[in-house]
Amino acid sequence: MAGQTQAAQQIQHQVQMVGQAQAEQQIQHQAQMVAQVQAEQQTQHQAQTADQVQVEQQTQHQAQMVAQAQADQQIQHQAQMVAQVQAEQQTQHQAQMAGQAQAEQQTQLLLVTVKPLPFQVKMVSQVQMMMLL
Repeated sequence: MAGQTQAAQQIQHQVQMVGQAQAEQQIQHQAQMVAQVQAEQQTQHQAQTADQVQVEQQTQHQAQMVAQAQADQQIQHQAQMVAQVQAEQQTQHQAQMAGQAQAEQQTQLLLVTVKPLPFQVKMVSQVQMMMLL
């Protein structure tokens, strides 16, 4: 048991170092911490069920794969967030453009409706004047 515990501690340390190096290359500090914790949890369970030699050989490779998968997932999530923010900005920009277009249309509409009014008023006033005369 003591030998197994020692092996688990060594594996954890190796996993931390591997996970940390991969996370540093690929993403920010948060991804490091997530990859490190997940890798630690997986290797502890594997150390309990597998024998010492196999664990030492396999966990390094598995830790790299876990850290890489986690980093990939976080990068995708960050990319999604960036895409979402960009989409929101574009939607806002489109909404602004649509609002502007509507405002321009309304302005034109107002101009169209306002322009004939003085002429109509003149015509009415001339008719009234003719009727008065």
